Amino acid sequence: MRYDSAMTRLAAIVLSLGLLAAGAPAHAASDGPYDIMKPEPRTPGVANPYVSPRRMPQRPRRVPRAQAPEQRWRDTPPPIVMPGTGQVVPSVPVVPRGSVPGGGAESFGDRAARCAHQSGLAGLPGDQRGTYMGTCINQ
Repeated sequence: MRYDSAMTRLAAIVLSLGLLAAGAPAHAASDGPYDIMKPEPRTPGVANPYVSPRRMPQRPRRVPRAQAPEQRWRDTPPPIVMPGTGQVVPSVPVVPRGSVPGGGAESFGDRAARCAHQSGLAGLPGDQRGTYMGTCINQ
C-alpha cells in the first residue's frame, strides 16, 4: 500500500506542477534584434517617404476618359443566289469585332452567326438552310 500511495502523491504533484506551468502566461524576450513589433530602422541611401505639401492627404489625379473608337462598317458581302431554286438572298453587313482598332477580320464563328441570322431574315424554309449556310460561309 505504501508504494501505491507514494506513486499517487508523485503523480498528483507532477500533474499540479504541469497545470501551474501551463496556466502561467509566457513572456517573450523582446530585447533581441528580430522583434517583429519594432519599427524598421531607416536604410541609408533610401529616400524618405513622400510627405505632401501642407501635410494634406494625397489624392490621385483623375484619369481622362478614353475616346471610343469610331465604328467602321465593312462592305456588305454580295447577295447569295440559292443553288437549285435561283432565289437571291440579300446579305447583312459585317459587324466589326469589339474594340479592336480597325475592327479586325470576321472570324469563322462570326461568319456562321451572320449567315444563320441572314437565313432567318430571308425566310428560307428549313430544307434550304443547310445549303444556304454552306454557300454563305464559304463565300
